[in-house]
Amino acid sequence: MNLNVNIETVGKLSEHKACITKIIFSDDENYILSSSLDNKVCLWNVNTHLHINTYKDVHKKGINDIALFRDNTKFFSAGNDLYVYLWDTLSNKILNRINVNDKINVIRLSTNEKLLFCSKNNAVNIYDFRERDFKKKNNPLQIFNEAKDWISDFIVDDFEVYTCSIDNILRIYDLRMGKLMSYDMKSSILSIDITNDKNYFCVNLIDNTIKLVEKNSGNK
Repeated sequence: MNLNVNIETVGKLSEHKACITKIIFSDDENYILSSSLDNKVCLWNVNTHLHINTYKDVHKKGINDIALFRDNTKFFSAGNDLYVYLWDTLSNKILNRINVNDKINVIRLSTNEKLLFCSKNNAVNIYDFRERDFKKKNNPLQIFNEAKDWISDFIVDDFEVYTCSIDNILRIYDLRMGKLMSYDMKSSILSIDITNDKNYFCVNLIDNTIKLVEKNSGNK
């Protein structure tokens, strides 16, 4: 079934000078945060379409992902340098810096906003960012490194972490049970999402297909 939808643009947000890598709504849906390969993060007002603030002069090799706290007071930025930065939204100050020793493709906050999950090549590392020490070598609390190739996307749920990889495998880490479930999608996985009841997940594959999978049975 083909649906022809008429699109009306209600606002245009123009500030970045290079490819925009991520856009996210704030939890209250009043703001948008955007990151770019121009080494900048921009904050926008959704209702007025106005550019509020720019966070810059820290990253040098492009920003790949951002993660905003629910109260809008802080956010993380990560990219192709060796660090992940924690920003104060109002003051533009760097509150913390995590030394990850590699470029980061995807970052996610835990649901309690106390841990940071970062994807590095074929692994997801978990960091406790609450201790502020810029000179400290930040060792991850835990590492999920079962993937055989680059991790393209992942989701952090209350007690589970879903990772998808170019190695065709979707992995679900049960943090409470210490159990790993694996699903072979027969093609490289680019992105993932899960239903609200957590009974199904949906994956976008490099072979131009989308698969909806029942988690417990693995039926597609």
